[in-house]
Amino acid sequence: MKRDCRVALVGNPNAGKSYLFNKLTGSCSRVANYPGATVERSEGFMLSQGHNITIVDLPGIYSLNPLSRDENITVKNMSEGGYDLILNVVDSTNLERNLFLTQQLLELDLPVIAILSKIDLSKKRGVVIDIDKLPDYIGCRFLCSEGLSKKSLLNEIYNGEDSFKKNINADTSGYEYIEKVCEEVVSKDESKDLWTDRFDSLLTHRWLGIPIFFFIMFLLFKFTFVLGSWPSWVLQIGFDNISQAVGTSIFMSRYPLFSSLLRDGIITGVGGVLVFVPNIFFLFMGISFLEESGYISRAAFIMDRLMHKMGLHGKSFISLLLGLGCTVPAIMSTRTIENRKDRLTTIFILPMISCSARMIVYTMLVAIFFSPAQRALVLWSLYFISFVITLLVSRFLRKRIFQGESDSFVMEMPSYIMPVWRSVSSAALDKSWCYVRKVGTVILGFSILFWVIFNFPFDRAEGEPPAIRHFTKKLEVVVRPLGFDDKIATALLSSIAGKEVFVSQLGIMHSVENNSDSQLADILQENYSSLTAYCIMIFIMLSTPCASTIAVAYRESGSLLFTVSQLVGLTAIAYFVTWIIYNIGLLL
Repeated sequence: MKRDCRVALVGNPNAGKSYLFNKLTGSCSRVANYPGATVERSEGFMLSQGHNITIVDLPGIYSLNPLSRDENITVKNMSEGGYDLILNVVDSTNLERNLFLTQQLLELDLPVIAILSKIDLSKKRGVVIDIDKLPDYIGCRFLCSEGLSKKSLLNEIYNGEDSFKKNINADTSGYEYIEKVCEEVVSKDESKDLWTDRFDSLLTHRWLGIPIFFFIMFLLFKFTFVLGSWPSWVLQIGFDNISQAVGTSIFMSRYPLFSSLLRDGIITGVGGVLVFVPNIFFLFMGISFLEESGYISRAAFIMDRLMHKMGLHGKSFISLLLGLGCTVPAIMSTRTIENRKDRLTTIFILPMISCSARMIVYTMLVAIFFSPAQRALVLWSLYFISFVITLLVSRFLRKRIFQGESDSFVMEMPSYIMPVWRSVSSAALDKSWCYVRKVGTVILGFSILFWVIFNFPFDRAEGEPPAIRHFTKKLEVVVRPLGFDDKIATALLSSIAGKEVFVSQLGIMHSVENNSDSQLADILQENYSSLTAYCIMIFIMLSTPCASTIAVAYRESGSLLFTVSQLVGLTAIAYFVTWIIYNIGLLL
């Protein structure tokens, strides 16, 4: 084996590849307890004792005969990647199915090392695997992931080449042979009564499963608001004090324009978004907990029947749940859907699932216009309406545009595991830090730009409106039937850059125009009603996605017509639904 070699990390979906990849390379690739977490290849490096090993984590596959787009990425990369070695991660909780892929990998002209993962879960199930017998039956070296270090793996790679001997023929391949092998090397204690089986009978119950799912989502939003309220309050006080200090500074009083830029532009724009980062952190923490526990796959299973009736594939539900975090990776996760019509339908409706950027807007408006007892319920109602409309739109698309039968849904149910709080909090912290970086770059840039636009020309007379107000007043005519004014319309238009920009834009416009020390919450309560706030949230929830989502939707669909139709269609849906809710609200 060469000192500098290239290694492919291959295995079934949810076999533990990404966990092993992070462990060996020190990377931070996404890890989740359900199939399809990896949809693109990740590349890392393992440096030790003068050896430079490139490890490539490939999307999970069940065989070398690809069905979905992510499986095709793996198979194509295997043939073109120039690899020197294959590390095959084998899930010990489902040994028989995993070994079928191992057999196919052995037919390639490359050495293979198989690594058994999830040994601890197998033991809890009463399953014992005689790992010493497997090399004789399969024809490659087998290692255990427990206690596997870089040093021990390097020793196997560079000193164990003589063990890479394969003897594959008709008698030693195929499912029947794998069944015989498993009978020889696997023993199971049938007296082991798994509590997870009884737990599954409740969570995946035919009638109780869906209500339990919606109740869990309600608890998630309650968790987000209750734990996030105090840190947000502290941050709000901090930014208010900073803004007041800038306003009363003798130095700043000499430069009123620069003082306005700092207070009305940067502090109001950036601070208005940052105060809600704690809520985003706890939302990500809750989602990460559900992912790692294994509940996500159960949720997809119980929703499959409803999704199928609405023309959606069962795998679409996982993409929809990922959309609660960010729509961009959610759209990329649709690569696991084999049927192109199912995939395009899912991509079309995904922007209507509220991402964490929209959560910034919801958190601000819900905290301002609704009482603490109402907040979780109001937020839950938004996600419920989004879910219902998403299903109705998908039904229309599958019946009228993307006609044809959906593929049957088959999905592995991963084992329940108790999430490690360090891992959950670390994942939430990483995602929240991405938001903070975005605030320090994108949001800061747009905040300064919007302040300049709404103060231009700088030498205008006292009381004279900025030049942009002539445009915004015309824009108000379009959104007046929804109960919106020109400021809301402008903020909605600017939110195409990023949904959280709505918060900074609205704050900047009101700060510049009012030119007072009043807090944004007081100004908004004076100018708008709770019905208007709710309609704003509905429109943002269903309307045109952000620029990043538009770009990814175009890339993944490969169609400009599809992307333009999505933009026009979502905007029309948002306008129509908001108009209905606004007029119903006026009657109540």
